[in-house]
Parts: sequence; C-alpha cells; structure tokens
Amino acid sequence: MENILLIAIILFCLEIIEAIWQKGGSFKEIVKNLYFYYNNNPILFFIRHFSLYYCLFIMISLNIYNLLLISIIIVKFIDISIKLYIFDKINNNDKNFLELFFSQDMEVSNRLKFLNVIIYPVLLFISLMEV
Repeated sequence: MENILLIAIILFCLEIIEAIWQKGGSFKEIVKNLYFYYNNNPILFFIRHFSLYYCLFIMISLNIYNLLLISIIIVKFIDISIKLYIFDKINNNDKNFLELFFSQDMEVSNRLKFLNVIIYPVLLFISLMEV
C-alpha cells in the first residue's frame, strides 16, 4: 500500500512540474509558450513530458496492463499528438485553421490547468489497487 501511494505521489509531483512549464493565462498563451519550447528544441519538448515516461515505466516495470493505466498513457499520447498537430498548422501558416482556432482567446483558469495533477495520480492509484 505504501509503495502504491509513493508511486502516485511521484506522479503527482511530475504532473505539477508539467503544469508549471505549460503555463499561460489563456489558451493562446499556452499554445504560444509550448510552441516556443518546441520550436527551440523539439527533443527537449518531448523529454519534458515526464509523466508519460513515468507511466510507461510503471506499466512495463510492474508488468501491469490494466485498462486505467493504458488509458492514462493513451490520453497523454493523444495530448502530445494534438499539440504537434497544432504546431504543424502554425508552421504551415494555415490561415483558416489559425483564424478558427485562435479567433477567441479563451481564458484558462488555474483549476483547469491543474486538473491533471489530481486526475492522473488518482487514476494511477486506482489502477494499481486493482492489481
């Protein structure tokens, strides 16, 4: 039980780190900040997704392949894929997409930015308790 809690706390800390480096007050600022990191060094951009690699490590090292843990990894992978899709549209200067996507600058509350800090560790804890 203590080991499972420690694993979830580590993921909690990694999610806080990810939420901090993906900062911004609005959706446009968040995308601009992420694009800055991606444009400067794409490899560093991928390395900064610590929690994805940590979840993969937990899944492989503990040999746990349940639905919750796999769903966490899939959602994180889809998140990175969507970011890359947006960056590709920015690089290609797709005006229709950019006008539609950034026409309204949506404010992002702190609750929404740090929602992953709660959801992913709780799901990981539940998935490890099932084993």
